[in-house]
Amino acid sequence: MGRSGTTESRTPKNSEFGPAFRAGGITAADQLLTAYGPRAYGLARAILEDDEAAQDAASDALRVLLEQRDAAPDDLANAGRWWLNVTRQAALDRKRGRLHDADSTRELVPGAAIDLRAGQSALLALPAEERDVLSLAYQDGLTVAELARRLKAPVPVVVVRLRDALTAISAAIAFPEAGTTTDNAE
Repeated sequence: MGRSGTTESRTPKNSEFGPAFRAGGITAADQLLTAYGPRAYGLARAILEDDEAAQDAASDALRVLLEQRDAAPDDLANAGRWWLNVTRQAALDRKRGRLHDADSTRELVPGAAIDLRAGQSALLALPAEERDVLSLAYQDGLTVAELARRLKAPVPVVVVRLRDALTAISAAIAFPEAGTTTDNAE
């Protein structure tokens, strides 16, 4: 009885996650690893198509988070998103044969709550051409030149489609419709 109460008190609550993680708390790091480790690995595996390289990319990203833990968001969901963003960047850098730039990851820290429903609705409302270019750019990590070759479209057309798609989604997330609620559940 007393033992389970002790375990619960050592596991940071969502609102206490950030301070515990920034202080170097092992339990907070373990909580992040348990909640987002499989997702980080899966994301890297989808990009790199290699188990060992995916493990390395996800581990490198976690190391960056631990080194930059003073910038960690307050809640577990945004810290998980940060790890996924850094993992994606590390995997894409590996895929393109570049060294991962750990200093550029602070900008990937999610700052505010995002209205996921508004973003999802905006994505579904995009014209198919914009949705395709955004999907290939984000999920496959293709450069604009690679996108143009894959889509058999001129580079300027690809750039415009990507810009328009990102603008529409950014606007939907930044200015959600009245009456919608923010849903950050993972």
